[in-house]
Amino acid sequence: MYANVTVTVSDGAKAKLSIWDTAGQERYHALGPIYYRDAQGAILVYDITDYESFLKVKIWLKELQQVVGNQNISVVVVGNKIDLERQRSVTVKEAEEWANQQNAKHYNVSAKLSIHISEPFNGIAKSVIARINEADRILHPQSGKIKDGVKKRNFVGLGPPAQTSRGVKVQLIEKHDDNETLTHKHCSC
Repeated sequence: MYANVTVTVSDGAKAKLSIWDTAGQERYHALGPIYYRDAQGAILVYDITDYESFLKVKIWLKELQQVVGNQNISVVVVGNKIDLERQRSVTVKEAEEWANQQNAKHYNVSAKLSIHISEPFNGIAKSVIARINEADRILHPQSGKIKDGVKKRNFVGLGPPAQTSRGVKVQLIEKHDDNETLTHKHCSC
């Protein structure tokens, strides 16, 4: 599945996410490195009622880190199916502790009931934007212009398959004066 989602992050900037979802299907496993070779962000989703899916997320993250390195990608971990809380086999504490050890934010959602479903998308957008803005201070600029008072910066990335996986392309959209010059900086990560 492929979809575009636009989210507004806390500072009012809008980010357009391009999402690829392979639903963790084994037939896509060999394609993993292709999906996340130039990754900027990944949303790793596990089923809270299926401990094995949580273990698979750990495997996918290790594979992802082997390709892009530990510090070169923003990751969020999502426990899905909180509508089945009584059947939970992965504790919130265990999932949050593991996510924290991985420098990842953890979210609990219900895709079925649309509970907290936008939070992981907002979280990955904020994380990718913050990481790339930090890199902008270090890298060499290329100049560009703002069109119609809108500055757009594209950050492309693909995420790994997991229980459900998300590839992420972020486009940061900011309003500016028409005469302002845009400085683009690109990250090789």
